[in-house]
Amino acid sequence: MPKVSIIIPTYNRRKALQRAIQSVLDQTFKDYEILVVNDNSTDDTADYLSTLKIKALRSIHLDRNQGGGFARNQGINESTGDYIAFLDDDDAWEPTKLEEQVSLLSTGGAGLCRTGFNLFAQDGTFIKYVFYRPKFNDLFKSILYDNFLGGTSSLLVKRTPVKAINGFDPELPALQDWDFFIRLFKNGCSVASIEKPLVRYYFIDSDKKVSFNFKNHMTAVRRLKEKYREEPDFYLLKKALRRITVKKALKSRGFFMGFARSVTEKIFGRR
Repeated sequence: MPKVSIIIPTYNRRKALQRAIQSVLDQTFKDYEILVVNDNSTDDTADYLSTLKIKALRSIHLDRNQGGGFARNQGINESTGDYIAFLDDDDAWEPTKLEEQVSLLSTGGAGLCRTGFNLFAQDGTFIKYVFYRPKFNDLFKSILYDNFLGGTSSLLVKRTPVKAINGFDPELPALQDWDFFIRLFKNGCSVASIEKPLVRYYFIDSDKKVSFNFKNHMTAVRRLKEKYREEPDFYLLKKALRRITVKKALKSRGFFMGFARSVTEKIFGRR
């Protein structure tokens, strides 16, 4: 069985997916399997995957679009590795990413390893280096305050903690990554860090991101509040959700219009 299972959920991003897969093939660490979960793409993703002759790669095709959380869970369920790595279809890894993370996790007691990352524009222009630090010594309290792990593409996680929390919440139409991290730390998972930028995140126009759909965002906000309302530090999550909502409204015109309608309805009532 492979040491690492790499799960790549994808939807209508064939060109970006090709870049993501190539970054896996370029890894110095080779003991892996790749599970590409095609979330019922309507572009030529399925045709592209059918042409690949990569022994370590398996394609999973969903018969309807069900979102990133469900797609990742399908990959988790069919994976066999001791470690699980997630790679979004629009991101890419530096060649030593897996090698450095496996080495660190195999010699320590942490349940997951994260790295720094570089942010790029779609045309490849470098924007900035990012490595977030937890606000508090308590990881659970820190993740409620802010998603300091960022996205899933920088993570390598041991199988045991992922299975212990049953993977991602498929009912969340947005903020799935954050909820996944919250539950990992609530369950006692510890983290090791590599500050080097071993991941390349490519910036996508906010209005084209599923996470910037106002309706999806607010549905996720309500569900997160329901899930963690009884936590002693719930107030930190409430503040964080409010902060994120405002930030998204400032970044996306479509999100802002939904936000403005919501505020207007609260003040004047729905007509």
